[in-house]
Amino acid sequence: MRILKKVKSAGLRRPTRKQQTDIVYDLTQIGFKLKDVLYVTELPESTYHYHIAKKTKPHKDKELEDLIQAIFEEHKERYGYRRITIELRARGYKVNHKRVLRIMRQLGYSV
Repeated sequence: MRILKKVKSAGLRRPTRKQQTDIVYDLTQIGFKLKDVLYVTELPESTYHYHIAKKTKPHKDKELEDLIQAIFEEHKERYGYRRITIELRARGYKVNHKRVLRIMRQLGYSV
């Protein structure tokens, strides 16, 4: 019953595996047994452990994100991914323009 309330409160129709993992994790913290919650949610145990391990990994692009943000703000939000890529290369970073574009989209900078 609590699982349905969690899904309903999240405003979800059909939760993704990652969202299911979050729900299962929350329920195990309350005191439910992992085995029972996984059975009810029909979430494979391997999928659960995969997403939990992924959550605890450090973010590999964090330094690059901070640098891109600094360059973007330094130039009064006028630089796009091409100019930022050139600026990063001038500062000694070997980075692909596609990676810069992806990070900028994740940060919410329209390109």
